[in-house]
Amino acid sequence: MLSIRKKLVENLGKCAHICNDCFMLCLREEKVKMMIECIELCKECSAICSNTINLVYKGTHFKRHQLELCIEACKVCATECEKHDTDHNRECAQICRECEETCRNFLHEFVEENPVK
Repeated sequence: MLSIRKKLVENLGKCAHICNDCFMLCLREEKVKMMIECIELCKECSAICSNTINLVYKGTHFKRHQLELCIEACKVCATECEKHDTDHNRECAQICRECEETCRNFLHEFVEENPVK
């Protein structure tokens, strides 16, 4: 579980950083109005990933819900970024997919160790 947790925290941090970069770069795009949804989703995904890092090391009460939220945020953000043909959007989509997978793996391990009572 420790190595899965370490990988999770690394991917969450990377995803938060890349999503934030993508959000900032989307603001500079020539057709910024076409990027509004992407900008909002990248900003939200970055915040959710950062918050998830904090909960991974704390109590278990909301961890499952936060991981599920993070999985959904990464999935939706990746789907949106895949619609745009820029290097930063491709990079963001890729790390979001990786983070989504890592969160799923961690959630699976977490649920096995902490079944719902």
